[in-house]
Amino acid sequence: MREEELDQVLSSMSHGLRRRIIAILASSGSLSYSDLLRNTGVESSMLSFHLRKLRGLVERGDDGLYRLTSLGRKAASILECIQGGRSDAGVAIRGVFIYVIGDDVLLDAYKRGGLIVEGVDVLVILDVSRNLLSRSLRGIRRVLAVYTPLRLLEVVESRIIDVDVVIPYKGRLPIPVDKPVEIIDDLRRRGYIRIAEKLRASLGSS
Repeated sequence: MREEELDQVLSSMSHGLRRRIIAILASSGSLSYSDLLRNTGVESSMLSFHLRKLRGLVERGDDGLYRLTSLGRKAASILECIQGGRSDAGVAIRGVFIYVIGDDVLLDAYKRGGLIVEGVDVLVILDVSRNLLSRSLRGIRRVLAVYTPLRLLEVVESRIIDVDVVIPYKGRLPIPVDKPVEIIDDLRRRGYIRIAEKLRASLGSS
């Protein structure tokens, strides 16, 4: 997430009602204005005011329904990570060089409340179920490089909080997950020299 996007998200979420609107839309997918009124329980004028404040995070589609934008989905992920209740539930993966997400990992995480990947150098997402990924992956933060199938890119980007580079791929995974040096070389070939050097330093200190 770029710095200006983060500033926009933090400013938009500074009010409790706006946080509720984001959470409601994250849970429901899309709602009409009257449904939002009923779910929030506020006056129409107040809802209209706060929806304007959420411009960029919430949009009104051609069908007249309100839904989260890509940035709004990132805001919802941030809320999940920092709010009480679910923030301590689920599976948190931290401090490893490479973490690989397959359907088995997602299914286990789903049963346990979701998956947060934090402080991992390289995250590799295999060609998993899109529905299961959407339901299970709650957030990705402080990760240097994420490899993801192109068809899952939208879901992955909506969960990203702090990632240096995302590399979508088609077909076969372009790196061997059991050979860290080859991952570093792959990033270098793609022009991500700074990230490759960070990974090399991390590998050397591990």
